Amino acid sequence: MPRLPLHDLHARLGARWEEQEGWEIPCAYSGWKEEYAAIQGSAGLSDLSFLSKIFFIGPDRRRFLNGLLTNDVAGLKPLAGLPACLLTPKGKLRADLLLYDLGSELLALARPSAAANLARDLSRIILLSQTTMEDSSRGFCLFYLAGPKALLVEKSVFGRLEAPRPYEVRAGEWQGSRVWLLSEPRLRPEGCLVLCPVKAGQALWQALTEGGRPLGLKPAGSQAFNALRLERGLPLFGVDMDQDTIPLEAGLEEAISFTKGCYLGQETIARVKNLGHINRILAGLRVSGEAPPAPGTRVFHAEKEIGRVTSAAYSPRLGAVVVLAMIRVSESQPGTKLELEEGGCRRTAEVVEFFPGT
Repeated sequence: MPRLPLHDLHARLGARWEEQEGWEIPCAYSGWKEEYAAIQGSAGLSDLSFLSKIFFIGPDRRRFLNGLLTNDVAGLKPLAGLPACLLTPKGKLRADLLLYDLGSELLALARPSAAANLARDLSRIILLSQTTMEDSSRGFCLFYLAGPKALLVEKSVFGRLEAPRPYEVRAGEWQGSRVWLLSEPRLRPEGCLVLCPVKAGQALWQALTEGGRPLGLKPAGSQAFNALRLERGLPLFGVDMDQDTIPLEAGLEEAISFTKGCYLGQETIARVKNLGHINRILAGLRVSGEAPPAPGTRVFHAEKEIGRVTSAAYSPRLGAVVVLAMIRVSESQPGTKLELEEGGCRRTAEVVEFFPGT
């Protein structure tokens, strides 16, 4: 199983491990609830280096990707980013990603399974354009710094304090290495991805943790961020959505431009948007009890099965278990009372609105 470039550093910090996308990653250090509280009240730092990093280089890169991805790549401003999807001709999801303009190249960040689909599909047609696609996943570390004091942590290391615009790219050098700060506001508006070469990874991680320690920063594993993403309804490819999912079913409207020209799968998306007709949707549920239900747990309304749980976690902010479930649209309105059945036992549930990223 692949390990993160900073695996030994995380081990010295007392990391407990879990598997995601075939990688061994930290799920918690001191305790996930403490890490969650640090992100909410101060700052947290997580290692997301397992995410794939694909660079697109060449004079044709914007036109090439704009004709394939769901969002408006042609209108992407320099040193800015956006979420996007790659679809099948029938509008089903092949990959979701974050795309950033780094100046001389475009960078796509995605979970490894989504990135594999992206690389496989694009490699079939990229030779027809003046674009080169390079997977540099193992050459870079990727950290996520988030929380209300994240900007102060940035200032302590990089000497800057300006609040970035959503998805803004800030580029610079740190100890002789090129570093990019990529705004990622979906979990918190102050969320910032820190991209650096592997050779600088350990020193930069230590600088961020040392600079943030007086402010209350804690290293944070996947359990803390899982609770945050479920509170905000952020789905993961291969967990909450897959290749049978239409992006609108997973709430990915931000990743879609409804005004740009043609792209792969546009006809289906336009038809669904104009007719307002999807049969199922990814909804948030507040569930009784303290133990999160397992993925695949059946969801019922008035004794009729209406969907399945995709992921779940305890939410300190809600003081309850929060669940993402793909259910029928007709039962997805906030306040709707539902039931979950697991192991022959029933639990009550209620559809809730997702929290904004604050």
